[in-house]
Amino acid sequence: MLRSARIGSEPFPTPGDALRGMLAVTTRPGVPMDAAVPSEYLDAAEAKVLDEAMACLHDRPEDHAALGHALARLAHLGAVVREFPSLYETERLAGHRRGPETLVEHLVRRGPFAGPLGLPVRTALARDFVLAKVQTFRAVEMALDARGEFEAARERVLQEIGQSIYTLLGEQLLIEIVVDAEVADATKRRAAEVLVRFWDRCIEFEIDDFAPLLESAWRARNRLVVEFGTLLGSVETLALLRGAGDAALLDAILPDDASSRRRQAFEEFLFGLTTEQLERVQQEMRRQQRNVVDRSWVAVTLGMPEEELFSGLSDPEAIFTSYRQRQLGASFRRLRNSPGPRRTAEFYVLLHILQNG
Repeated sequence: MLRSARIGSEPFPTPGDALRGMLAVTTRPGVPMDAAVPSEYLDAAEAKVLDEAMACLHDRPEDHAALGHALARLAHLGAVVREFPSLYETERLAGHRRGPETLVEHLVRRGPFAGPLGLPVRTALARDFVLAKVQTFRAVEMALDARGEFEAARERVLQEIGQSIYTLLGEQLLIEIVVDAEVADATKRRAAEVLVRFWDRCIEFEIDDFAPLLESAWRARNRLVVEFGTLLGSVETLALLRGAGDAALLDAILPDDASSRRRQAFEEFLFGLTTEQLERVQQEMRRQQRNVVDRSWVAVTLGMPEEELFSGLSDPEAIFTSYRQRQLGASFRRLRNSPGPRRTAEFYVLLHILQNG
């Protein structure tokens, strides 16, 4: 991460500067010009990982050419992002003043009605840039995977893909907090301030800049091997905490006064199943008088392939898929006033961060 980046501490480039930056992508030893790494639009760690990956693929001219086009397109989008005015600039038009404070207040006041038509274009470009970065790094990872001999380099690319995916999820969670009617305005305002910073500095501002605990939780959950066992989750919880390396995670998800819905949200996160699926498994356990079950039995009970269970997966897209499924279920229950969790475990973690940070 570019830790030195500070809001409002340096001038934004002009459109001409951005265009020159787009063209002046850099090359390093071992990386030919047709696959130049656009380091101006990446942080130092990302650029280093890409340099290493492209050097591994130096003897594949066809892959180099395709990846060179992808890297050039990413540089172009980065330049476009920077061409738009900073969200921290103050603008006046027709007697109205607009700046970061008015954008924050608009988000808090309008909540779910603060749609894209009322937001600066840069807010949409920020999300698109990070998504483009995920897809560009994914293309590099696919090329490395096809070689089958550069596993360490591929793993480092996957780490960067994960950080970008977690950043996109973090933005989604911030929006959910801003639009949630039960969240206090002060917390919504803090969430909106982080959103504005991400939208403005999407090139260098990532998940570990505003929610490192959440990033640790996602990385740990992605690697977690779920045994199911008695379905109490004790073994999995301990493994999750060890993987995250921070005992504060449990307090963030499950404080002493946690409601039953909050506990259900944690169970969904831990086991990678919806509350409804977990209830089906528990009902079948009682029917068959089983005290302990394994992954194979759970998969058969739910009528799904065992490989679709979220357990010990290295690909960071797994957490994205899991989150989307759980978030959709929570939204459905909220709309239908159905039993079960109304929010995801990640929502509670980020809420805890905002309230105690």
